[in-house]
Amino acid sequence: MSGAFDIRSFMDGYQHDDIFFNSPLEYLPGLQDYELWNMKIVLGTSNWDICYDANIKLHDVLEKRGVPHWFDVRHEKKHDWPIWKEMFPHYLSTIQFN
Repeated sequence: MSGAFDIRSFMDGYQHDDIFFNSPLEYLPGLQDYELWNMKIVLGTSNWDICYDANIKLHDVLEKRGVPHWFDVRHEKKHDWPIWKEMFPHYLSTIQFN
């Protein structure tokens, strides 16, 4: 349910592989793991979310790679506890157990 998806801005210039592998906007464009296409990815955000632009960027990366995902934008909603309380049960209800 939303996120920054790139932690470099929090690292004050520090470089390390852990930063790369914890920043999906960096590693997803080149990831060759076939399991990526088997994941059930949901990007839940709102247009008032401070990370809205990061969600759009990750959505674009997934689209370019042809990775199925659900880009769920709740318009005109404050991205805070009330919307999370709405989103979380909805997302959980879509899980199918085999």
